Amino acid sequence: MPTNLDYLLRGCSNGHPVRFQGRGALTGRRLRIAVRPTESALDFDHSLALASCTDQLLALASGLVEPPHHDGLVARTRAEVLGEGGVAVGTLVVLATVARRKSGLAICAQLAEASVAMEVGEKVMSVEARTIRVLPTRDATALASAATVSTSRGRELTLLLTTRLNAGSARKHLALQAIRIHRVRNQASVQ
Repeated sequence: MPTNLDYLLRGCSNGHPVRFQGRGALTGRRLRIAVRPTESALDFDHSLALASCTDQLLALASGLVEPPHHDGLVARTRAEVLGEGGVAVGTLVVLATVARRKSGLAICAQLAEASVAMEVGEKVMSVEARTIRVLPTRDATALASAATVSTSRGRELTLLLTTRLNAGSARKHLALQAIRIHRVRNQASVQ
């Protein structure tokens, strides 16, 4: 049976306010979510932020991490964005909470830092397959992964993701399939 998701991401990107809302479903190990910007910056694609903060949902859905019993899941994700030759082109820091509601899960995320050198109108087209690794720490769990991102301008970027969770670990790693970004008008869907 699918778990319904309500998603909200807000913050600032390259000095401009951004806000994205969406809905989706979590079925077994499959995450489907569609988000649309309600306020956006011209030089920032909301799919990049979405791809950067789904690791905690996928880890939770697959049983990679065990959620805390009484609290919601709290995550802090840092994504370093590298361009050709390993040159740093940006950083994303996302703080997120995942809480249970009667209707499913509510994800509230905030862009604490988002500085990414993208051209106006440049969009993320796909995120290649990757593996999420669990790095146990004394009082939390850390997740690490790397992914290649293709853009509409033919660039390939590398995302280096680290996420700190307030959850216990269950497994060592999780292999993920490639993510395709489907666009209809101003809405992006991740499958």
